Amino acid sequence: MDISLHNLQSQALPPSTHLRIMTFDANNDLLWNGLVSASPQGSVFLRSDWLDMLRSTDKCGLDFLRIGYFDAKQRLVGGWVLPYRRLGGLRYAAVGFEFFYAGPLLLPELSCPTMHYSKERHTVLSGLAQMMRQETDLAVAETHPSLQDVRDFLYQNWTISPEYTHIWDMLEPDAILARMNREKRREIKRGMEAYQFAHEELHMQNFEEFIVIYQKTMRKFGWYPSSNWRDSLYQRLEWMCSQDGCRLYTARTPSGAMAAAVLVLLSREDQTVYLWRMAHDSDLRDSRVVPALYWWSSFAISQHEPNLRYVNFGGSPLPSLGQFKDYLGAQPIQHFRLIHRRPSVRLGLWRGVDQARDLGRKILAQYPWLDRIRIKGGGI
Repeated sequence: MDISLHNLQSQALPPSTHLRIMTFDANNDLLWNGLVSASPQGSVFLRSDWLDMLRSTDKCGLDFLRIGYFDAKQRLVGGWVLPYRRLGGLRYAAVGFEFFYAGPLLLPELSCPTMHYSKERHTVLSGLAQMMRQETDLAVAETHPSLQDVRDFLYQNWTISPEYTHIWDMLEPDAILARMNREKRREIKRGMEAYQFAHEELHMQNFEEFIVIYQKTMRKFGWYPSSNWRDSLYQRLEWMCSQDGCRLYTARTPSGAMAAAVLVLLSREDQTVYLWRMAHDSDLRDSRVVPALYWWSSFAISQHEPNLRYVNFGGSPLPSLGQFKDYLGAQPIQHFRLIHRRPSVRLGLWRGVDQARDLGRKILAQYPWLDRIRIKGGGI
C-alpha cells in the first residue's frame, strides 16, 4: 500500500548554507566516501568510484545527482545520491539504481531514532527530501533497511511504499538451518552431493555461459535486456571483480555444464553479501541446485571473511519467490520505496515513451534477428 500526505504543507527548506549539490571532484568525493563509510545506510556501491564506473559504462546519458547536508560546523552529516537521465529538459531520477539501495545516508548518531538527536535527524531528512523533490521531475529510490523512520518524506509530500527483502545472518548458521523448511535442507544436502561448486574468476567464456541461462531465468519475470545492457554488464563486472566487489559462484554438473550461477556483491561497509544476479538452467528441472548454491557460496564467503555477516536476497517480484526465501530460513525485513512525481504533460509523455521502449525490447528479445534494429535511446 502506498502512503502519502498530499494535503499537508511541506516544511520550510533549511538554510541554503546547509544543503548543496556535491559535484564530482576530489574534495567532494573524499567527503562523500567518508559519509558512506560511516553511515549505517552506506554501502560500497554508493562510493564515488562505483558511481563513476556506472556513469562511464552507460551508453544512454546516465548521470548522478548528489546532495549533501552540512551542519553548522560544515560537517557532512547526511546525503543522498540518485541516478538520473535528462529528456526534454526534465530530470528523471527513476531509472533504477543498479545495486539495491540508493536512499538517504545519515551519520550513526542521526540514524538511531532516539530523542537526543530527533530534531537534527528530522531537519536533515526534511532538507534532503525537499531538495531532491525540487531538483527532479520524477524520483524513485529504495531505502536501506537500516532506515526505518521515513516520516519526513511523508511531510514533504513523497509517496512511501513498503518493500521487503530477505536476509540470512551468517553469524548463526545453525539458527538458519533450524528455521529452514525441512525439504529445503534436504535439497541443499543432495544438491551439494550432485553438483560441483566453485568461485570462478570471471572471463569471457563463463560470462557467455552465465548470460545464456540468466536471460532464460529472467524472462519469467518479463525482463528483456537490450544489447547495450549485455556489453555494459561485462565492462562493469570486469571493474567490480578487479576491486573484489563482485564474485561469480557456480554450480556445474559432473560433465562441466553450468547448472546455476550467482553474481554476488561484497559490501564491507554494511557487512553484507548481496545476491545480485542468479542464473539457473531451467531445462534441468532440478530444485536442488539453487538452494545448494546459495548456501555453499554464502557459507564459503562467511568462513573467509567473517565480517561479511549478512546475506541479502533482494526483493521478490513474485509471491512464490518470497515464499521460496521464507522456506530457506531467511528473515523478511521491511524497507521503503520513496516516490516523487511532479505532475506535468511532459512527464506523462516520457512514461509513455518508456513503456513503448520496454515493449520494443521484448519484441527484439523474442525475435533475435531484429536485434540489428536498435531503439533510439534504449536503456541498459
